[in-house]
Amino acid sequence: MSLKKIASKRRDAARRAAHEANMRLQHFLYARFWRGHGVHSPFVYHIVRHVITGRHRDSTLRNAANAYKDKLLNDKTEVTVGSMGAIVREPRRRTVREIARQTSISEKYGRLLARLAAEMKPRGILELGTSLGVSTAYMALARPESHVVSIEGLKPIADAALRHLRSAGLVNVDVLCADIDEALTSAIESLPGSQVEMAFVDANHCYDATIRYFHALADHHAERCLLVFDDIFWSDDMTRAWREITEDPRVMTTIELPRMGLAFFRPGCPKEHYAVRW
Repeated sequence: MSLKKIASKRRDAARRAAHEANMRLQHFLYARFWRGHGVHSPFVYHIVRHVITGRHRDSTLRNAANAYKDKLLNDKTEVTVGSMGAIVREPRRRTVREIARQTSISEKYGRLLARLAAEMKPRGILELGTSLGVSTAYMALARPESHVVSIEGLKPIADAALRHLRSAGLVNVDVLCADIDEALTSAIESLPGSQVEMAFVDANHCYDATIRYFHALADHHAERCLLVFDDIFWSDDMTRAWREITEDPRVMTTIELPRMGLAFFRPGCPKEHYAVRW
């Protein structure tokens, strides 16, 4: 790679880091509704108080998820990885443990995904961006009754994720190795009722891609549906996409956290947006 390309990549990374730090600071300064105080909607109060910020005793799930992550961190198998979404890089060999350390969702947000899945009780869960399946495992463990469909664009990563998910006994998960834009329609059709009841979007962190995913999911949403978007402050593109999603007339309730955005489809309810300190 030329020095010019290296310098450009470093500038882009620095801009993203500065944007994320600024947005998180703004969120910290302006977010309210800690533990549900000041929330008038009973539904949102319950989500904030009991699902997001409450004290949770989920030791069984935590232990199972940590065991899954530990196996990833002990896996020295080498795989070839290249560009992933908004991150463009030359193909190179990396171990599963290295990828797991850098890309796996944190325990805090993994457990939140699990609680959201348990609360919403979806018959099917769709995930865009499997990586090594840590977030997949959290949701599948929380809802063993649900059919979890996860799409990953890099075959070596998808294969490693499916191998570890099966080793953990998570038979309610299907990992599709495909381009999300090409596989999304068929993935939605494979869900119960061909409707999206819950989806977690952690894929191409570009504005255009995120908005495409949103519209594809929103066009097939169930009456009560939750879409979760990760890394909403990762870049200006992601923040712009998230702001547009909050303004979509089909989305009635949005909850903004320091990292994730939750978009609820709830017909008949007033349109509300909450920035929650967590």
